[in-house]
Amino acid sequence: MTGSDHSDTRHPSNARERFDRWSSSYDSRRSRLFFGRLHRRLAPLLAVEDDERVLDVGCGTGNLAVSLALDHPGASVNGIDFSPGMISAAREKLPPGVNVVFRVAAAEELPFGDGEFDLVYSTLSFHHWEDRTKGLAECTRVLRPGGRLIVIDITGDRWYCRMYRIFGCFRHLTGHVPYAGAAEISGLFEEQGLVDVRQERVWPSIILTAGFLPV
Repeated sequence: MTGSDHSDTRHPSNARERFDRWSSSYDSRRSRLFFGRLHRRLAPLLAVEDDERVLDVGCGTGNLAVSLALDHPGASVNGIDFSPGMISAAREKLPPGVNVVFRVAAAEELPFGDGEFDLVYSTLSFHHWEDRTKGLAECTRVLRPGGRLIVIDITGDRWYCRMYRIFGCFRHLTGHVPYAGAAEISGLFEEQGLVDVRQERVWPSIILTAGFLPV
């Protein structure tokens, strides 16, 4: 499947516009403290190797993708986000010579060929995907046999996430679909044919789900 840098119509325009506006302040001090701490926790769990092809789905302004590329200069890293504003910010601050390519795309329509990546990961964007099943199918499609998919997201099992399910009718204000529970995410991985699915709680409200595409 191929694509170009354009706004994806699968996502409500107000959600995309909200992230475009947020892109200018996304790297505020408070945001850097939160995401910096989270990314330091996640980097060893992603276990990137120097010769791997890596895809960050919902990369925001690209902080984790760039960090991984700096730590593993032999890796080839791609980042996609459905917000043109986020991708513009990521490109503007990309250090010269760092092997990362950013492009506008949605999880549900990845502009890559089958089996291109050793690792596909998503950090705190899963709850923004309009069609989770199609998004995970696309992530699985672009994995090579033996490749791994890792999704890190807020889990719907916490009380405040359950409250959001109750008030899910206000999704047009937040850009979220209701948070998924841990068992739901694991089940979606298995539906895509991923094996050795495991989960690890990395923060009280954030869970990592990992699975492998069979060889």
